[in-house]
Amino acid sequence: MSRYGECACCGRLGELTGRGLVRPCHRRFREAGVLDEWPTEWELVEEDVAMVLATGASHRVTAVRCGTTPRQVLRILARWRLRVVDGDGPVPEVQGPVRAVRGEAA
Repeated sequence: MSRYGECACCGRLGELTGRGLVRPCHRRFREAGVLDEWPTEWELVEEDVAMVLATGASHRVTAVRCGTTPRQVLRILARWRLRVVDGDGPVPEVQGPVRAVRGEAA
């Protein structure tokens, strides 16, 4: 499945191959060995999820607004909880109660 949009590097509209980049930009950064400086698609989705959840939206509304599934939003929330437990860094602030995932206590 191809995504079309604006390249995060040059702003050109076209097919995005990965990391929000059109093919020429993606190839240029990959060959230069600096492709890791651009966020992956899922890192961008996680950032979008954090912004929408911060407004107090439910996980279903968040999924629709971010172009993903409600289950993926719950997976992101579970990953954030693990970061807190492991002490791996900042976790976005989320307002209101968050639904438990697979048997976790709410």
